[in-house]
Amino acid sequence: MASLRQQVLHGSKRLMRARNVAFPNDAVALSASRTELKTQFLANASEKDKASVQEMLAGIDEVEDMLRGGIAQGVLTEEGNYNVKGKFIPPPTRNFYLPTISLMKTSQNSETGNGKCG
Repeated sequence: MASLRQQVLHGSKRLMRARNVAFPNDAVALSASRTELKTQFLANASEKDKASVQEMLAGIDEVEDMLRGGIAQGVLTEEGNYNVKGKFIPPPTRNFYLPTISLMKTSQNSETGNGKCG
């Protein structure tokens, strides 16, 4: 089994690759995600507790899964709608749960009559 240090370095590389999948052709998002990843890894560089490092390694797996399959980017059109760029990439099969989110516009003619959701 690889040492914890090797696992952390490998996890860092995996996250850097995953952000390229999540934000293709988006220089601002790529730069911001690189800066945030670097900041987080440097902030925890002095961590020595094995249990804490193992917990962070599990977090790396979760973040990688989210970046690879849980992000959709859209562009706001003049009509006020969002066009989603790219294609859908299904999440990996690593016990990953992605909740379904339903977006709908409310109307004044709803059943409750007040124009509010709920």
